[in-house]
Amino acid sequence: AVLTTLVGSKRLQRHAAVAYAAEDHSGGLAAAGLVAAALGLGTLNRVLYRLALVPLKDYVFFLAQAQNFGYILIYYVLLHLRYKQGKVTPTMLATPKPLFVLTGACEAVAQLLMMTAAANLPGALLPLLMQTVLLWNMLFARIVLGAKPTCIQVLGVLLVLAGVGVATAPTSSPLTANAASAAAVAPVYVAMCIVSFAFPALATIFKERIFKEAAVRLGGQQLDVLVVNAWCSTAQAAFLLLLLPLSCRLKGLSLAELPVYLKAGTTCLLGGSPTCGANCQGAPLLPFLYIGVNVAFNVAAMYLVRSTGAVAAALAMSCLVPLTVLAFTLPLPLLEPVQLGPGFVWGAVLLTAGLLLYNARLWVPVVLDKGQRWQQQLSGS
Repeated sequence: AVLTTLVGSKRLQRHAAVAYAAEDHSGGLAAAGLVAAALGLGTLNRVLYRLALVPLKDYVFFLAQAQNFGYILIYYVLLHLRYKQGKVTPTMLATPKPLFVLTGACEAVAQLLMMTAAANLPGALLPLLMQTVLLWNMLFARIVLGAKPTCIQVLGVLLVLAGVGVATAPTSSPLTANAASAAAVAPVYVAMCIVSFAFPALATIFKERIFKEAAVRLGGQQLDVLVVNAWCSTAQAAFLLLLLPLSCRLKGLSLAELPVYLKAGTTCLLGGSPTCGANCQGAPLLPFLYIGVNVAFNVAAMYLVRSTGAVAAALAMSCLVPLTVLAFTLPLPLLEPVQLGPGFVWGAVLLTAGLLLYNARLWVPVVLDKGQRWQQQLSGS
């Protein structure tokens, strides 16, 4: 009887192991599909972002507003549906608006600065410069929230900055000239791009405060994300309108010339030929294609975070850097071909290593836990 019990117990263990392995395999396939979708859409999103700025190089305001109105439409439709379902309450909609306004202001400034800089930078350089947001996140988290970064995180940020420095450093040999040589890139646009990421970092802190204060007001209930996204996007669109005279002044335009600029920009966005003679080849297909892919990428990223957690999302965003750089080496319409020299390649390697190191506290424990579970399965079988 004891032997029969032991044999039955072994069979149950084997059946449980097989069932667990099948469940883990199906879950792994689903996670792999989400990661692949996020990587594919993310790479396409960043390439289309640079392509869309080619016809609208002199009218980045119009691409920014078209993107914002697309988000506003989607967010408010989804918000209405969730309100009808009872998942969004009137108390949530009554959340105080000052922090939404501050968040929208930061995102509007960031959007204009980033698009202005990106329109004058090589596409392969953009994904590297974008990672400098880690520096701003760490600084503002320390100053505003009092969060002290770990030594590993500091080292990761230093590697990221070193990677950006190596990739953007000029080279003396024309045979190994990288895509970001000083001859092709104005340092002012590199600086503008880096500074632009200070504002999203501030916006992230404001959003974190919104959720914390709302949890207190709602008695522990979490504020729906769509409430935050909808109100912040509305404020962002409003501030872009307020910043229009300033952006025109930076272009050397007077307020009297503003109506002419608006008409020309609208014509260019819709694919026409404005009287100023700007080349709008690629519009409206590329701008609206970018907006559609951008929305799809954000949805895929949300599903990835919800289904697999921050670990997979962080690693996927890290892998986007080399993938996007390689994508810009392909023959793309409207862009000059990119030739990556050793400086650029080593810079991308350093930056990717820094991203992995910065997020080590997220993925290292998961990898170790997976290894232990697989080892236990192998020893049990």
